[in-house]
Amino acid sequence: MSTDPRYVRPTCEPLEARDVPAGNVAASLVNGVLYLSGDAFDNQFSVQQSPAGDVNVIGLNGTTINGVPSLYIGRGNLAGLAVDSWLGNDYVEILGVVTSGGIWAVTGNENDGIFVGGVLAGSLYLDAQGGNDGVVTSSVYVNTFAEVSGGSGFDGYDWDNLYAAWLYVHDFEVIT
Repeated sequence: MSTDPRYVRPTCEPLEARDVPAGNVAASLVNGVLYLSGDAFDNQFSVQQSPAGDVNVIGLNGTTINGVPSLYIGRGNLAGLAVDSWLGNDYVEILGVVTSGGIWAVTGNENDGIFVGGVLAGSLYLDAQGGNDGVVTSSVYVNTFAEVSGGSGFDGYDWDNLYAAWLYVHDFEVIT
């Protein structure tokens, strides 16, 4: 190596991570109703009830639930489910949940996704709000009313076996 002060040896330094931060979802169970509330980051999570009745909330792609990757809620049917994913590009999945009460899921004004499958509920309200969103319902049975809203933006709804006594679907540009 030269000791000439005009000689500079080039070096490289790694850049900081450019990952999109995953968020945390706060979960609480009050009088049998499971409340889930997201934060300003991209929340992706799944609420699942097994055939044995075990209810779990599972963070996806780095999202945590009460600061941990997944949270066991308990065994038995919920009295209801209320989800507000808040800000960020969120994905909410509700699988196999059985409740005589309502399922209420609202995402923020970004580009979000909601998937509801294998569900039996007293009522259902899904609102993707603003952004370009996708909503899917598959094998969903509702005893009273169901409302599915795309909100503003360019939204799509894949409707596969949603049964309800009263159904109101609105604000979607594409329905299949």
